[in-house]
Amino acid sequence: AGDYYDDYWSEAGFCPPRNGNGFIEAQVRRFATPGTKIADLGCGDGRTIGGRVLQSGASYVGVDLSRSANRRALDLGLDARLVSDIGETGLDDAEFDVVFIVEVLEHLLSPVAALEEARRILKPGGSVVVTVPNSAVWPRRAELLLLGRPNAMGDPLSRSQPWRDPHIRMFTMRSLGDLLASVGFASVEVSGTEPMSPRFAGSVVLRWPTLFARR
Repeated sequence: AGDYYDDYWSEAGFCPPRNGNGFIEAQVRRFATPGTKIADLGCGDGRTIGGRVLQSGASYVGVDLSRSANRRALDLGLDARLVSDIGETGLDDAEFDVVFIVEVLEHLLSPVAALEEARRILKPGGSVVVTVPNSAVWPRRAELLLLGRPNAMGDPLSRSQPWRDPHIRMFTMRSLGDLLASVGFASVEVSGTEPMSPRFAGSVVLRWPTLFARR
């Protein structure tokens, strides 16, 4: 997995852009306050939340298994640590107030192990913020129903070469909620974000997030 994601994060690979969706930005504003300790599991190059966390006065530790992503994060001045498995970070028990896992679980053979690790490193009463692609959003349903073609939404080749897609786990709102509850989180709230079209913003996504939210 490490070699695959070294290429994935390289300049010649997919090298995902910074995930700048409004939900994540809102959660950083909500949780990243002076003195708060935040962990970022599967941080990639750290651009999604790392800089904004530090600007808020909170502390930041990111972990990832990609050497190329790790170098990019270190170049940004982030405390970014290279690990062999997201489920075994080597971080201390009950060390963090908040753990972010942004667009990561869909890449893992064992999402359970990553979430159990998040629970282990959380302080009592801490929070975990998770985002995953919504595999039940209406365009994905339509592609499968009308074209017989799955789309895991992992990179630009997802439609033409789905067998090598980096997204190996598919989630719906229900299955994500069930997964989080099964790991033992005391309070689980699942909602939708990123409408498929500006026309579906606001109340439509709130009422039918399973159909109209990307994540």
